[in-house]
Amino acid sequence: MQGRKTLLLTLLALFGIWQGSRATIHRVPQHYDTIQSAVNTAVDNDTILVAPGTYHESVYITPQDLFITSEYLLHQDSLLIYRTTWEGEDDSPTLYLSLGAQDAVTISGFTLSRDPDEQGHAITIYSGILNLDHCVVENHAVTHYGAVYLSDAAIANVDNCIFKNNQTENDGAVFYAAYSSLDIAQCQFIDNYAGSDGGVVYLYGGRFNCAQSIFLANEAEEEGGVMVIDFLQTDNQIVRCRFDGNISRGSASAIECYGYDDLLIRECYFGNNEIPDNIVSPYGGLIYVCDYDSTIKIYNNGFYNNYASTYGSVSCLRAYGRIEGNYYEGNETEKSIISLNCVNSINFVLQLRDNVFRDNVVQSEGENAGKGVLIANSTDVCLSATDNDFHGNIGYAVGYPILATPQYNVENNYWGHASGPYHILQNEDGQGDTVAIELDILPFCTEPCNIMEPPEPFELLWPENGSMNDTLPVRFSWLAANDPNPDDEIDYMLEISLTPQFTSSDKYWFITGENHIVENLEPECTYYWRVTAYDNVWMDWTSETRTLTVTDIGLAPCAFNLDSPPNDTGIRDSILFVWDATIDCSTDDSVTYFLELSPNGSFDNPMVWPTGSDTAIVVYENELSPSGSRYSWRVKAVDTRGHCTLSNQVWNFNMLDVVGKQSETLPLQFKLYPPHPNPFNQQVRITLAVPRAEHVRAEIYDILGRRHCVLYDDRLDAGWHEFQWYAKVASGTYFIRVQAGTEWISLTRVVLLR
Repeated sequence: MQGRKTLLLTLLALFGIWQGSRATIHRVPQHYDTIQSAVNTAVDNDTILVAPGTYHESVYITPQDLFITSEYLLHQDSLLIYRTTWEGEDDSPTLYLSLGAQDAVTISGFTLSRDPDEQGHAITIYSGILNLDHCVVENHAVTHYGAVYLSDAAIANVDNCIFKNNQTENDGAVFYAAYSSLDIAQCQFIDNYAGSDGGVVYLYGGRFNCAQSIFLANEAEEEGGVMVIDFLQTDNQIVRCRFDGNISRGSASAIECYGYDDLLIRECYFGNNEIPDNIVSPYGGLIYVCDYDSTIKIYNNGFYNNYASTYGSVSCLRAYGRIEGNYYEGNETEKSIISLNCVNSINFVLQLRDNVFRDNVVQSEGENAGKGVLIANSTDVCLSATDNDFHGNIGYAVGYPILATPQYNVENNYWGHASGPYHILQNEDGQGDTVAIELDILPFCTEPCNIMEPPEPFELLWPENGSMNDTLPVRFSWLAANDPNPDDEIDYMLEISLTPQFTSSDKYWFITGENHIVENLEPECTYYWRVTAYDNVWMDWTSETRTLTVTDIGLAPCAFNLDSPPNDTGIRDSILFVWDATIDCSTDDSVTYFLELSPNGSFDNPMVWPTGSDTAIVVYENELSPSGSRYSWRVKAVDTRGHCTLSNQVWNFNMLDVVGKQSETLPLQFKLYPPHPNPFNQQVRITLAVPRAEHVRAEIYDILGRRHCVLYDDRLDAGWHEFQWYAKVASGTYFIRVQAGTEWISLTRVVLLR
């Protein structure tokens, strides 16, 4: 979605020229009435390009590599995802893939949905590779196997998708994966339901990775409110995900795992997840893990306000475990927050280190025995808790079982007060949290072991409060927040709502910088917005609330960036100026660009070169002042209504003299600059930066992937080089493909108008 880079990747994917292949685009419905008829005609590496509309058909794909996409990939307009709907036939998958092990099918930019009275999977895949990105999968109801079913060593790579309101009568409402691998990144899972296990995912015998994804209000009737992942292979990770408001009526409202070679849960948020009191299982409220040989690693997560009446309302481990650097606050249980249990008399060891436990509640109606924030429930286990902080927990901070004799090491912890914990035998005057009488708490720490504080307050920058904005998209920006914890990294969440209470809002998570661009704001609306900064364990601070009114009176061109020459560059001879294209959101509007140069940086009376719709222009040396002069440059974009947007940057360059020519640095990397002019009538110039001597081949292809000519095929010295193409072909879209050596290839598009 990032301007020229995304367009380049899009064109490479669509036209298959990256490897010099002659891929074909099959357009639906322009060339074919149905997606299936286009698939039947396609061969390896072809693209099925689907126009907006509703397609009611089930499609079957046999072994081949295909790319099936909506026009979202061309225009990067998210509305095209919702306007391109693909509904399978009743009781049949929308897409059935029976592939070879190395075959890959990519699905991009669709809404996969079902009518309320119909059943069927969204996707079924046997073997091969499924790449699913920028799709919405919703409203699927199935008896078995979930909206997406993977089997026979299939691999699914899922990015930037939304899954909502899917349900199954059995396991895995969204994904059911048998002996297959599943990689998920930057997805949202909302209101999915399983009648048995795995409100979102049920996977066994494969590999699982998940990063930067949201799991909100999913439910399983029995186990794993979000996921059940069993018998995993190596290198499984759940990183920087958010589990919020999920429910299981058995064990594990979030994650349940049996049997794994390696599992890491890191920097995730677990909040407001619940197992109601009418539970099926007495163990494992939020995370339930059982394995005989491997170690579960739970690092740097935040656990907030989760509830279960079970043992281990946050974590129940029947496995070797390491729990380090986590933050637990406001969790509630009738028995324990973290529990270690024995399976088949195996001597499990659980190590807890550098964690903070604050204001958790272990309900105690009368007797506290057998309960605690931490507890080991079996004789054949060892619970080692050192360098942890306990503050204001209700009930035993560390409990001891009634019928078992586990091993404990709870030395060198801070118990909420310099006087130490309350221990009826060893520290009767302690004013900190209470510890079971059976435990040896000496020595203890007299000050906190861990610094865990939320990010410090920060200021919003833009838009200013009460702004009237006629430019879309809108760039929201703020100052960076500082964090007292030296090892923490801060992410941000931008929240936008039509109400000051934010009762219904759009949330943009996992923002790593201090700005974010939002495209889908509606004109003639007043929005409320705020930003939350959160650290590794999801401790947060939320900014003030500001208002922004978006008007539809002549929406100005969007913000855009300069490209070349880089800032503070020394230049000789002619100069190729290049910048990113802008977008004008007004209907039937167009943009004209003006290059502005100023010798003093004030732009009071700049030199101006209009370029029409081109985003590049060559300025020759004889048009500028003598060598040694310093110039500032920027670009102005003006629409037909006269609204103006200046480039995000003002950059400088120096005209070099003869000595400067000899010392001028060479290009740092290969780069194909935008052709000029574009569109063109007969002749177009192409500039290439070459950082080292290399064999270069430049070719021209048409839209069907047919090569028309070779512009250059020989060795080039380091420097900047210019080619010219005198087009003797029909009007249309063409592609310039340049390859240097064996590793660098670039592609750009030109339009010939006669």
